[in-house]
Amino acid sequence: MADFDRGNDGSDRPVVATTGFAQLDDAVPLRAGQVTWVASRPAVGKSFFLQNVLLSNLRRRPVVPSVYVALESSRHDVEQRLLSILSRIPLTLVRNGELADREMARLDSLIRARPAWPLGWVEAGCAGLDRLLLETWEVARWRGAKLIVIDGPLPRGDSQFFGQAHGPGLPGAVRALRWLAAELGAVVLIEGQVGRAVESRQNKRPRLPADLRGGRRLAGEGDSTFALYRQHVYEPWLPDSEGLLEVAPRRHNGTQGPWLPLRFDPRTGHIGPWRAEG
Repeated sequence: MADFDRGNDGSDRPVVATTGFAQLDDAVPLRAGQVTWVASRPAVGKSFFLQNVLLSNLRRRPVVPSVYVALESSRHDVEQRLLSILSRIPLTLVRNGELADREMARLDSLIRARPAWPLGWVEAGCAGLDRLLLETWEVARWRGAKLIVIDGPLPRGDSQFFGQAHGPGLPGAVRALRWLAAELGAVVLIEGQVGRAVESRQNKRPRLPADLRGGRRLAGEGDSTFALYRQHVYEPWLPDSEGLLEVAPRRHNGTQGPWLPLRFDPRTGHIGPWRAEG
């Protein structure tokens, strides 16, 4: 795993968070003041990946204070997902409450421990981009957050956050996030969308930054990217494809690295190291 104090890529900015996977941390250390894209086509698992990263930081020692910005889901929905990932109980059972006594006891134990997490929330419904940025700033400062996870598309609009003219549209919003991250000494992980062009190719693995919706200009506003791909989305008949999630890291102005296989449980959303069966 990457050195948590200084990293291994020569940068003098401290590493402040972890993905939970040593190979990804070594390829793209999560440094203070950086914005990192997590991008894929729909239904691949971006939200689950972000939630697994969040839990890795909340459960490590020393714990990493964090903020979760939920732009497409309610806090209640995200908390149910986190409980499913932690407990390995299928999300459908967590939601409907049809649990055996042992599963109920496991969930109860996790729910009791949850208030101790240094985790702040920003929920959907913020009126405009700068209002969202201000609320994220306030919650992150209050929590002393070093990790900010933004799950969902940012509101449209030009940013004048803190009187700074960050520019129009989504590139300006990402520049505002970089300013926020630098001021807080935090790293921002933000969901990105991969365009439809990949659907016309035989190999549908995203090539970043070219396939990022918004193009190279938008990718250039971030510091690094993680591209996600699930073969099961396109070829569900292949053996073991349902449990395979592939992630390719890319540093700023660098080439996309090799695809790292991870074990994904679609019932719970849990992501772990890949171990071949048999």
